Amino acid sequence: MKIYIIGNYNLLNSKSMPLYANTLKKLLIKSHKVQILEPKILLNKFNFKKKFIRKWIGYIDMYILFGIYLYFKIKKNDLVHICDQANSLLFPFIRTKKLIITCHDLISIELLKNNFLKKFNKISFMGKVYQKIIFFYLKKFKIIICVSQKTKEDLLKMIKINNKKIYVVHNTFNKKFSKLNKQQRIKFLKREKINYPYFLHIGINWYKNRENLIKIFYQFIKVERRKNFKLILIGNSMTNNLKKLIIKLRLKDKIKLIQNPNFSELRSYYSSAEALIYPSIREGFGWPIIEAQKCGCPVFTTNKGPMNELGLDTVFYIDPIRSKISSKIIDKKLLCKEIIINKGFENVKRFNAKIFINKMKNIYNKVPN
Repeated sequence: MKIYIIGNYNLLNSKSMPLYANTLKKLLIKSHKVQILEPKILLNKFNFKKKFIRKWIGYIDMYILFGIYLYFKIKKNDLVHICDQANSLLFPFIRTKKLIITCHDLISIELLKNNFLKKFNKISFMGKVYQKIIFFYLKKFKIIICVSQKTKEDLLKMIKINNKKIYVVHNTFNKKFSKLNKQQRIKFLKREKINYPYFLHIGINWYKNRENLIKIFYQFIKVERRKNFKLILIGNSMTNNLKKLIIKLRLKDKIKLIQNPNFSELRSYYSSAEALIYPSIREGFGWPIIEAQKCGCPVFTTNKGPMNELGLDTVFYIDPIRSKISSKIIDKKLLCKEIIINKGFENVKRFNAKIFINKMKNIYNKVPN
């Protein structure tokens, strides 16, 4: 059986989606003929200056030209796995009935209805139309894989769909995360001139809740014995609101931004941190939680799905909105972090590659002809 994995358009600058597609290929290629197909940059080669033109030209590249290519490329007996629910728009172009799609999250669609989320982010009129089209075609797939039980529950709430056509397959690690030994950590800290204890946060999206993270950290370092702590943010440049908040709270010298670290550096930051603070208000999965645990880094996160689905009783839970209470929990729980670190090592065994790919193969075998 030939398996085609449908990846993402390069200009989207997505990191997690290519990793998901490449992980699938790497694990499947031992027993199947596998090929990743991605939309080529065609019309956008002309480097249009205006952003909205590049955006709409990108849609033509992604959904029209790539769709036509798929129509002639894929045969009726091929199996196709679309790795991102946003590419559900390709549904009309794919002739095979052996069609699967992975749904990572429904956060953008939730923005259409959820008043709580609207406080954090707004969606344009055309963005609403785009999400509704994605949703319209997503319902047509006979098999949908969700990366968490939370995503499955959200999907079932939003559309009338047969529960039996939705499967939950937790992600597996796409890199070989592990804890650095003491000598390696000392060497890393010396090289990076880090002579202070620090918390770590990973992420760039609005739902990562970075503004409340800053407020939690601000409350935490008010405690005299914690005043030497710093916060390292790994992600893209800060928003203007975030910069203003940092200046207002006089935290400029306490917060460090790291952009585009390589894997070795990321692993080192995880391994050397006092803890990962991850107060997300929404997630599809939550990679940093299990990546941190694999590197021996304790985790403080939100007690909601999918964060508590991943962490169970192996992480510490905080309220992502209530900064004072959360800071007190962090201050107290850091004293018993060694217990939670060992629990974390056990927890991450649930996300190993063998479990992941065996579940995928079982689902592939259930795809109707």
